[in-house]
Amino acid sequence: MLLDVIDSYPERMALDDGCRRVSFAQLGQRAATWCHWFGSRGLGRGQYIGILSRNRLEYVEVILGAFYAGLWVVPINRHLTAPEIRYQLADAKLALLVAERKYGHVVPSSLPLGQPERPRAARARRVRTRIWDVVVMVGGQCQ
Repeated sequence: MLLDVIDSYPERMALDDGCRRVSFAQLGQRAATWCHWFGSRGLGRGQYIGILSRNRLEYVEVILGAFYAGLWVVPINRHLTAPEIRYQLADAKLALLVAERKYGHVVPSSLPLGQPERPRAARARRVRTRIWDVVVMVGGQCQ
């Protein structure tokens, strides 16, 4: 359905967070970038990824990209306490976690966030650990 909207109305605004606006064409391109990024990390149909983030444009891009890649998305409620978030992360059996750096303090110590790079495509960095892969979302914040 989204692909039909992208084709029919590419220049119409899809998202507006008060600071930035994204057209349907841009949203489709960004979701495709995430889809390819997930695939390049070996993730495939039926695997689970988590997302720990505020409501922001990138949140929608990540979810759409995951859906395009055939992944299941587990949204982690950022309003939960740190122990509750840790429980969800342990219980979800995630192949990958997409998290904003600001929530790094609630991610278990076995999931180091490190310092993010800014790869051209997804503006995120993958950090390999024994349990999960962690992606730190960066950029595009309202000031």
